[in-house]
Amino acid sequence: MDFTALKSLWHKRTCHICSDFMEDPVTTRCGHNFCHACFSLFWNDLKDIFPCPVCQIHFPQRSFSKNHQFHNMTEMIRLPQKRQSKRKRQEEHTVCQKHDQPLVLFCVKDRDVLCTQCSLSVEHQGHYTCSIKKAGSYHRKHLECITETFNCKVKQVTKQLALQHRRVLELREETECKKERD
Repeated sequence: MDFTALKSLWHKRTCHICSDFMEDPVTTRCGHNFCHACFSLFWNDLKDIFPCPVCQIHFPQRSFSKNHQFHNMTEMIRLPQKRQSKRKRQEEHTVCQKHDQPLVLFCVKDRDVLCTQCSLSVEHQGHYTCSIKKAGSYHRKHLECITETFNCKVKQVTKQLALQHRRVLELREETECKKERD
């Protein structure tokens, strides 16, 4: 992937009105891009002449078009940023907010992640706790079993639908034949 082109797109991704990452981009006839909401608000109170916020070219009517290509390109640029912020949020939640210790245990009764200090508290006293990895493994296997059962049921229903569809077609043919005979 050409990183200079990506870098150039990164700088062009901001709306000229709100100076933030462009949401639902639209393009004016003069070729400038804005957030749809920002641009609509910018033209909201205007009645006769509609200027471009960047180059001030006047348009006789409200006209702009959604820019699907620009939207797709900005989403491609934004994807690594989304992944990075998601990772940061996950890292923030791996520490107990009460005790500032890592969350390493899972309380089976409350279905909650705990630090070692929380697991010793009165609130969780007598509850079975295990490591997060062990709980994750157990719940993953449990989810796989449920998913497998669900997929089997979906296959059964699909077969039934196919049989019913075939029967409907047969009945239609029979009806057509009877109509032709009469």
